[in-house]
Amino acid sequence: MFDFNKIYWFYDFLARMVYGNTLEKAKHSLIFTIQPNTRVLIVGGGTGATLEYLNTHCTGIHVDYVEPSSGMLKKATKRSINDLEISFYNLPIEQFSGLGYDAVITEFFFDMFEEPQLENNLRHIKKMLHKDGIWLDTDFRKTSNRFHKLLTKMMIVFFRATVGMKMKHLLETLPVFSRNGLKLKEEVSFKNGFVTSRLLYFA
Repeated sequence: MFDFNKIYWFYDFLARMVYGNTLEKAKHSLIFTIQPNTRVLIVGGGTGATLEYLNTHCTGIHVDYVEPSSGMLKKATKRSINDLEISFYNLPIEQFSGLGYDAVITEFFFDMFEEPQLENNLRHIKKMLHKDGIWLDTDFRKTSNRFHKLLTKMMIVFFRATVGMKMKHLLETLPVFSRNGLKLKEEVSFKNGFVTSRLLYFA
């Protein structure tokens, strides 16, 4: 189990210092595909910046927000989200069950896992998505750029030392989505492909 309670208080500052507003731009780039009056599951939303964006740009949606870090969740609940119907769950996604979501959002979530746990979590989340639903997945991706490789290595060392992450290499998730019946419909790239947001659906 990862322990983000050790770093939640400076996590946003660190992300902005390294990436500027790129991560937030990536997370919000495909939000427009979420339809009004639908049910949305957010997994790994951290301190909840996406909630403010949903609050402003989506109408009549209900959000279930699943975050295992109590520190991260506390910051998320303090966001300006007065127009958003939301339920917060302080649980790892493995312990959460729901059905019939119209959209799933995973934000820099799968990059924390080794492949067996990554696939197990993906399968678990997939069961909660409606057959006509969409999945928005934003994450770091492997590239051939030397600086990206160095930055990835630094991130892995940092998270292994601070939150107990076991993963040693950044994995490509698209083949795992494909094996589980989900197809890529659209992709928006940032930093020359180092960060992307993907729209997936059941093939």
